[in-house]
Amino acid sequence: MTYNLRRGLKRKHSSNQSHDNGDISVPNKKSSRDNDECNGFFRHPKYYLKDGDFILKVQTILFRTHIRLLKTLGGIFADMFSLEQPTDAERIDGVPYYDLYGLASPREVKFLLAYLYEDIKLTSSTAAGDTWIHWNACISLLRVSQRHGMKDLRCEVIKAFKLFFPLSEKPTSFCPLVTGVTNADRTVFKRTFAIQAINAFHECDIPGLLPLAYYHAAQLPVQTILEGAMDTEGVVQKLDTHDIHIVLLGRESLKASRRTNLFGWLADMIGHGQGVKGCKECFGRSNLAFDDTCYGFMLRMYLDFHRHGFFDTANSLEMLSGEALKTVTYALCTPCKETVLTNTKMGLEKSWKDIPKIFRWTGWKEVIDCQTKIDSD
Repeated sequence: MTYNLRRGLKRKHSSNQSHDNGDISVPNKKSSRDNDECNGFFRHPKYYLKDGDFILKVQTILFRTHIRLLKTLGGIFADMFSLEQPTDAERIDGVPYYDLYGLASPREVKFLLAYLYEDIKLTSSTAAGDTWIHWNACISLLRVSQRHGMKDLRCEVIKAFKLFFPLSEKPTSFCPLVTGVTNADRTVFKRTFAIQAINAFHECDIPGLLPLAYYHAAQLPVQTILEGAMDTEGVVQKLDTHDIHIVLLGRESLKASRRTNLFGWLADMIGHGQGVKGCKECFGRSNLAFDDTCYGFMLRMYLDFHRHGFFDTANSLEMLSGEALKTVTYALCTPCKETVLTNTKMGLEKSWKDIPKIFRWTGWKEVIDCQTKIDSD
């Protein structure tokens, strides 16, 4: 494929054209004498590097960067710089340029350069051991890497997304911290990230991450699942009809899984309210801390959960919180405590195992095999 570096300034831009500038700062067009403006185009305030030897023009934004770094991305840039370019190619500020009009948005190029110059990391860990993911960068880089054949970058982004949407046959933690989203926008993010992920995974051929993306979407209110929600950029994130159907059906199956898999053991321990079921130490034993027997404590907890609708939500992978589990085990005798800990672990394993089946797969093995085949092609 030939990439003619003359492509660019002669192209006319409609005044009605929509520009996806993301969070890029663009100088006011009235300040035409400022150094930021160049023949009606604006130098990016950060990624217009004085020693750069190549310019990427994206809509009205100019990015001045380095060929040696662009080459490392492969794909479109490997093809572009593998061919000898004409010596009389048009230049901007004395260096050749390429117009990415229609090929990438300013937001995508900004994240691409931030990644290349190591100004952002896709994932990282805190001193406390928490893991975080740069959500907006990952979404943008996934799409641009898929679109333009940047295989190594695509693999890195998928690896980052697996922190949020694990591809594993065994229960895996999947609640990383999110960076790249302001505190003011976090409520909006919670309403849109699952929908955004599902659409991106379809677009970029990553079916292996869909089961957990569907799971997150099923936690949303029904109205949001049906109508979508506006993201932080003012764009309505919406599922297509097929995915809406999958998520709504899955939502009901997740509720059943929460009742039977995740917390079915609790109903069994109290005999579904029909009689005492527990170990020998439970009978007649009063817990001094709570002035109750193990059975009495578990029965009250079961009834309280029912009264507050605790069993009727779709989050079939959310067990008791660490603090709640600590309280429960403190109130029980040793055999009952061991039974609760064992059953909560088994309940989570059952719920996790059911996730692919709920969303139209035969199991985790099929999901993993499918994604492995795609990635190896």
